[in-house]
Amino acid sequence: MTFQLSPREELQDRVLHEARRLNLSPQEYLDWMVEVALGSDPSQPLIIVDPKKGPRIAGSRIKVADIAIEGTRHRRSPAEIQQAHAHLSLAQICAALLYYYEHQDEIEESIADSARYAEQMRAEAGPSPFERRMKTEGRIP
Repeated sequence: MTFQLSPREELQDRVLHEARRLNLSPQEYLDWMVEVALGSDPSQPLIIVDPKKGPRIAGSRIKVADIAIEGTRHRRSPAEIQQAHAHLSLAQICAALLYYYEHQDEIEESIADSARYAEQMRAEAGPSPFERRMKTEGRIP
């Protein structure tokens, strides 16, 4: 015997699944969906992909990778991320997280590349004047 969900139950199940995936409460997810439906021009994308710089939120310089780091590594909810970036809407934050989950491998690779590049620059720059002074004074090894 096969168990069949009604259309209403299917919708509820989908909302709960997507809300969990985005680390949102079901109400936050529904609020976001309403904001997207009523507050966004569907002809205008929420995510822009620059061939050189990668995906970013349209109308800002915030990269999808930056939002992904806040949401996944810092374990912040979309609402918390939006508080830190008040110029972005919840729809933009959720769109960035959705884009991240749909392109996770390539964005994780980009994050790793950026970390390697930063480490290489640190190594090439050598110790800062402050670090040299602290070593001279014997305050750090």
